[in-house]
Parts: sequence; C-alpha cells; structure tokens
Amino acid sequence: MSHQPCDEIITLREKVQSLERWRTSTETDLKEIRDVISQVKLLMSLSLGGGALSILTLVVTLILLVTGNK
Repeated sequence: MSHQPCDEIITLREKVQSLERWRTSTETDLKEIRDVISQVKLLMSLSLGGGALSILTLVVTLILLVTGNK
C-alpha cells in the first residue's frame, strides 16, 4: 500500500500553514503601514495648520505695525 496520498495531505497541510503564517504577517505589516500613514496625515495637517496660523499672525502683526497699534 502506498503512502503517497498521506504524503500529499501532509504537504498540503504544511503549505496551508505556511500561507496562514504569511497572511497573518501581511495583515500585521499592513496595519503598521496604515498606522504610519495616519500619523503622517496628522502631522501634515498640524504642520499646514501651524503654517497658516504663522502666516496669519505675521499679517496681523504687520497690519498692527503699519497702523501704529491703534
């Protein structure tokens, strides 16, 4: 009697386990990438907001200087 069907089942089981490990690893990697993207978006928003606020402050300061702080 041949052990070939059992060997094929064992090989397929190992391949499935390997694919499951790869899937889990990939999901973890993608979650980390999404987290980094979210952090970058937040930092960019804060940076742009801070930049706009700085420009606004500069304009107000210039207006106050030109008008003599009236």
